[in-house]
Amino acid sequence: MCFGDCLKQKLQSGDFLKCENKKFSKMAFWVVLRDVAVEDLKACAPQKIDSDRAVSIYYDILDENMDFLPDFICDVVPSNGQAKFRVANRNLFTSNAFHPDGLGNQKGVCAEKVYNEGRKGEKIIFQYVEG
Repeated sequence: MCFGDCLKQKLQSGDFLKCENKKFSKMAFWVVLRDVAVEDLKACAPQKIDSDRAVSIYYDILDENMDFLPDFICDVVPSNGQAKFRVANRNLFTSNAFHPDGLGNQKGVCAEKVYNEGRKGEKIIFQYVEG
């Protein structure tokens, strides 16, 4: 199984169409996306994936499957001209990863910041570990 396969399955099953336009809901887009990312990491364990690759893979899948996303998440954010799903995806694997409810703090997920040679900054390495 490849990283992103769980996302494809959940999108095409219509699960994301049930997302709510509420930031603090169990069905908020970012929460559903985070939970699918945990499933993807678990399915690919013990493989590691870095935040750069994860953002790119998930963005491509989401962009190709916009018909399976609710309209509100495809709206463009005025401040940066990007679709909301693109912003939520990037934040999931980067700036919000270590938020208390973020991907890096989910059960079974190991997340570690490392120096990113290619971009002269940091990236995060994610891996699902049992226990």
